[in-house]
Amino acid sequence: MATLALSCSSPLQTVAVAVDGVVVARLARRFARREPRRLLVDIEAALVQAGVGWSDVALLAADVGPGSFTGIRAGLATLRALAYVHDLPCVGVPATRLVCEAALQGANAPATAVWIALPSRSTTCFLARRDVDGVVHPAREQPYVTFSDMVPADAVVCAIESVRDAVERVAPGHVRWLEAAEPNAETLAVLAASASDRLTSTGWAALVPHYIAASDAERNT
Repeated sequence: MATLALSCSSPLQTVAVAVDGVVVARLARRFARREPRRLLVDIEAALVQAGVGWSDVALLAADVGPGSFTGIRAGLATLRALAYVHDLPCVGVPATRLVCEAALQGANAPATAVWIALPSRSTTCFLARRDVDGVVHPAREQPYVTFSDMVPADAVVCAIESVRDAVERVAPGHVRWLEAAEPNAETLAVLAASASDRLTSTGWAALVPHYIAASDAERNT
């Protein structure tokens, strides 16, 4: 069974194809803010790289955010259309879970909750908590200046470098850091394949975006 996964909630857009839970193709492309995305081109290229056709794809998976409003919107619209055309089931996975799962691979999982922080705007981040049992709670937008009010002292925080630097400027030494990378489709493809037997929705309606922050248009209106 082939799973096609797409992550574009961050400037790093990735497409991956997994066959029987093993990633066999990956394409990555970095985009500037508001730069048009080349989704269909990369999706087709990843399928060619994997040596599979649409008849081999059994599941579509998407990074549903939070993150780039435009990236999430474009990615989910594209996969919804492909799901409708090819009559394929879908699964959506939050970006916070993708980042944390990738960071914890090969590392000793802390015996406490882990906080996940993703970049939002220059003064805020998206913040979520992962419990010891693996449950990731919904994210919220949190100003950096009040980060220490929300996250306990000495907590483990999974974050990329830009978020870590922003927090350290306002609350130096407040938390312990777990190095992380941006959301990626490789982790998504493996997670989605393992969860395919637990899908509750079988169509494009399963892809629900996690829009936490208002878009630029909403802020400017």
